[in-house]
Amino acid sequence: MSRTRYKQYSNGRNYEYEGNTVRRNADGYTDWQYRKVYEGGARKKNAASRVWSAFLILLGIACAVGVLTVYVSLRSKVISVKKELASLESELNDLTQENDDRYNEVIGSIDYEAIKEKALEYGMKYANTDQIITYSDDGGDDYVRQQKEIPNE
Repeated sequence: MSRTRYKQYSNGRNYEYEGNTVRRNADGYTDWQYRKVYEGGARKKNAASRVWSAFLILLGIACAVGVLTVYVSLRSKVISVKKELASLESELNDLTQENDDRYNEVIGSIDYEAIKEKALEYGMKYANTDQIITYSDDGGDDYVRQQKEIPNE
């Protein structure tokens, strides 16, 4: 009298067997039939999975290379703009120095005595003390702006 026995293996499949017969799993397939039906598809799935994984890895590498290329080009543009900025700042400093030198030269070349003599020739007179009116700026910035007519007192 043979009894049907069930055993679970480490691969997670349940088998039934009677005596010394070929093992059959719970679906009724023998081991080689099971492998042919189920594991054949699994091999194809694994192969497709490997191809898909390789594609994703390649895509990730391509994206990383693209991002690095953009980063390097932007970095080189930043460096060239910094060099151009330094050059323009140097040029600005040179021009400012040249402008200050010319201004000082012009201010230094003014002959105030000659201007005074010419003005006296043309009829300039010094102001009398009764013509001078003094105003206070109330502790401001030493600048007074005329906003209405000056009274004749």
